[in-house]
Amino acid sequence: MFGQQRCQEIRLLMTRLTNFLQSTGWFSDSQLTDILSRFNTLEIKRKEHILQEGEICKRVAYVEHGSFRTYSVDDNLHESVTHFSFEDWWVADLHSLENQTPTVYNIQAVEDSTIEVINRNDFFSLMEKYPKFKDGHIQLVRRSHAAMMNRIQEIRFKSVEERYLDLIQRQPQTLQRIPQQYIAAYLGIEPQSLSRLRKRIFDNK
Repeated sequence: MFGQQRCQEIRLLMTRLTNFLQSTGWFSDSQLTDILSRFNTLEIKRKEHILQEGEICKRVAYVEHGSFRTYSVDDNLHESVTHFSFEDWWVADLHSLENQTPTVYNIQAVEDSTIEVINRNDFFSLMEKYPKFKDGHIQLVRRSHAAMMNRIQEIRFKSVEERYLDLIQRQPQTLQRIPQQYIAAYLGIEPQSLSRLRKRIFDNK
């Protein structure tokens, strides 16, 4: 059983995660303390990976501060960015986590970042212990699947300009915090093409 001082220390270290869990209204104070005690705070340097292709995902991370990109690399060493993650996002390869199969993705910090990390065993243990925690995970899986389906639809049916405008509308911080070459890799174009696209959009305003 945690003492009151230790409980307070945990919550101060995990401000965003604590606020997120409290906002659900799902957990009592003792349950919240139990859940938070399973997480560890990690400082991640810019360009450091928390998951690389071929590894098996064995932990889930919650972004307290910073940003990440999830990307894959093809046989010609071209990078394709799937999505960007910022504060209050959960970061993992859920397919690899669930099935314990090697991931095809890389997850890399774009900025110096702080994350709260929970290992797979504790994560699944909490789902067994607290049905609401499991409900939250199911919602996360559904949102992740929906986002992937939307991404596929975007690539198939929308122009590069439409996808760029959608991105900055959905995640406006991308322009200030994500290097241009990573945005280009998200759009599937070269950085020079992105520069021309941005100029054209700016000139037409």
